[in-house]
Amino acid sequence: MPNHVHIVGVPGAEDSLVSVFRTVHMLYTQYFNHKANAVGHLWQGRFYSCALDERHVFAAVRYVELNPVRAGLAASAHDYPWSSAKSHVSGIADGVLYGRCFLDETVRDWKEYLLAPPDAEAQDGLFKSTKTGRPCGGNDFVAQVEDILGRRFTSRPAGRPYAHIDEKEDG
Repeated sequence: MPNHVHIVGVPGAEDSLVSVFRTVHMLYTQYFNHKANAVGHLWQGRFYSCALDERHVFAAVRYVELNPVRAGLAASAHDYPWSSAKSHVSGIADGVLYGRCFLDETVRDWKEYLLAPPDAEAQDGLFKSTKTGRPCGGNDFVAQVEDILGRRFTSRPAGRPYAHIDEKEDG
């Protein structure tokens, strides 16, 4: 994409994403500003991210790899030079995709996979979760992430909780 990037990745440590994107933003901004004889920021705000369950990982990869097609930059996902789709479809490492994708063991035919209709519900969940930073997945997955992180991500009703009044028995 000419003005942004999409990355589906598995961080190696808790602060991996922050560390990588801080470094990439800084180095690329310095490079670009030097080449363009410019100053200032290139990126709008911080990156969006969320934890994904398996269903949503598939939806995210399909969304990311088809983005150049939707934007009119390529006729097919594997024609876009900066996409991992080319490597997935051909099975040949091309320098864009780092290592083997764990989805390669599940997806037998990447071309067919990319042509399949998107999972609209999963895609909607992706958009909502990346904006909020909440885990994207089924109830069991979200509960598991809540347990691991010791944080609550599920929505609660607005307002104060109802007070429960014990009724006394007449007697």
